[in-house]
Amino acid sequence: MSRRGVSLVALFCSALALGAAAPVGAKEGVRATLLAPVRVDAPAGTRITLRWRLGYRDAQGWHTFGGMGIFVRLVSRSGGSPSSTLARGVSGGYQATLRVPRGGMSGIQIGIHGSTDLLFPITNDPFRH
Repeated sequence: MSRRGVSLVALFCSALALGAAAPVGAKEGVRATLLAPVRVDAPAGTRITLRWRLGYRDAQGWHTFGGMGIFVRLVSRSGGSPSSTLARGVSGGYQATLRVPRGGMSGIQIGIHGSTDLLFPITNDPFRH
């Protein structure tokens, strides 16, 4: 392979690596904020709707975050299977309706699916006192 060919391959690999790293870096510091109160004592089987926004703050201010594969999961208080669903984007945020798992809820997890799921901290998590 010529020097030019080696240079083009190296340039392509560098661009590929930078492109792969960008989404990960963009997710650092992202936090979820619930937009409505959550009935944490809702009985098992109850359908609840959660609304939240995702964003991060940097030197330039507040930025909203969006992506494909945003999900919410309700953790079972009794250790049973969680309830989980993909969210849909609505007016600057996300929304999902799902059933409270068997035993009730002991937590909410909001994240994004990927090669490994990434969970976002919840700024106003009703399960953290």
